[in-house]
Amino acid sequence: MLPLNTLRWPLIALYMLLALSYIEVAGQKSVLVKGKIINEFTKEPIPFSSIQWKKSRFGISTDSVGAFQLKNTQFESDTLIISYVGFEPLYYPFDSRKDTGFLLIQLSKQLVTGGVEVKSKFNKGLRWWKNIIAHKAENNPYKYSQYACELYNKVELDLNNVNRNSFENIRILKPFAFLLDNIDSITEQRPFLPVYMTETLSDYYYSNDPTKIREEVKAVQMNGIKNETVIQFIGGVNQKVNMYQDFMKIFGKEFISPINLAADNYYNFKGADTQIIKGEKYFHLLFTPKRDGENTFSGDCWIHSTSWAIQKITLNLSPTADINFVNRMSIIQEFERMPNEQWIFAKDKMIVDLSPFKKDKFTFIARKTATYRNVRL
Repeated sequence: MLPLNTLRWPLIALYMLLALSYIEVAGQKSVLVKGKIINEFTKEPIPFSSIQWKKSRFGISTDSVGAFQLKNTQFESDTLIISYVGFEPLYYPFDSRKDTGFLLIQLSKQLVTGGVEVKSKFNKGLRWWKNIIAHKAENNPYKYSQYACELYNKVELDLNNVNRNSFENIRILKPFAFLLDNIDSITEQRPFLPVYMTETLSDYYYSNDPTKIREEVKAVQMNGIKNETVIQFIGGVNQKVNMYQDFMKIFGKEFISPINLAADNYYNFKGADTQIIKGEKYFHLLFTPKRDGENTFSGDCWIHSTSWAIQKITLNLSPTADINFVNRMSIIQEFERMPNEQWIFAKDKMIVDLSPFKKDKFTFIARKTATYRNVRL
């Protein structure tokens, strides 16, 4: 008969192996699902959106940059339900055996079928808007007679829904035809083709008495083709927009700003929620057009609760607004507070879906991003 000590060590080893296996299995069940929610059209992150498991019935909200870490479902397959005001809910089929990486989930903007509904007699959204108007002049970042900054500009032009027939039959596409032989990723499933991109870093100086702009280019990089067609389409996004103005001129037409002094005659306002961002309170305000056929926007903005300044605003072209060749357009503006408590511009972004022919044919997607650094007043 073997001594007791001789039998003990194999048993201990077996127990340890079983314990480690249990810990591993338990760990697999508690793995976090990580990802980010973004706007399908603008590629901007969607903060504070709701994400939950359909079967497991628990969820969380994304953070201020649209990221999330959600405890894994107890089921082998489940569905993630993602929702956010102004967007269609998305049902994302999840398979724990396949979806093991970082999830990048895109929400599509839902069509505006009417104004935001306000059931309560007290409309906090309208009250928030009135406070924005009351502090509009002091928070307007373009009120300064002069300023200087480091300016980074990025302009991109892509072709969507392209195929070989388009390049053979449409005259303005013929200069791009050779790209088909160099890019293998163009298929009927993914008909997407980057055409042009330029990046510029410069020192920018502005004064308004009289109006004078000076730009000293420090670095520039260009990729792609630059011809008359490209210049024509990128010119549409190469314009300055100030949403603090009552009216904004875009593609030759005047649009009514949601912070126009009389915007309550053109927009419905709704207070969505309140969030703490970097230790400070912000209000989330939604707006939609009151009537079809007017040059207005739908969208949302985040309002600093103390100064009533706008920290970020998103303007989406109303589907009934009439701009030739423009299918979709979004404008995003971000602002930041300086040490002297004044708010100044931080980032501008414009995305336009242009259709020079029938809407069922190819489209151009033009994007411009401007980032302002080291702003000096």
